[in-house]
Amino acid sequence: MIKDQVEELIEESYLLSLSETEIRNYLRNFLNACETILKENISIHDDIKIIGVKIALLKYIQTRHQYLEFQFAVHYLPNGL
Repeated sequence: MIKDQVEELIEESYLLSLSETEIRNYLRNFLNACETILKENISIHDDIKIIGVKIALLKYIQTRHQYLEFQFAVHYLPNGL
């Protein structure tokens, strides 16, 4: 339990040192790794299927968020991007 807390603190410290773009890339890589692991270890268990769907949804949300930020920048910021 203490080991998990220390590892979590280290990870949080690492993430705090990153820019927003770096955090997004970190999350994208994490989700891609999870998706790859699930595909390589195909299982008929419903839990695995649900996790796969959740990962797909998170990837969609991340992509959609980036698109909306881009659209906002193009339309509302003085110099666009």
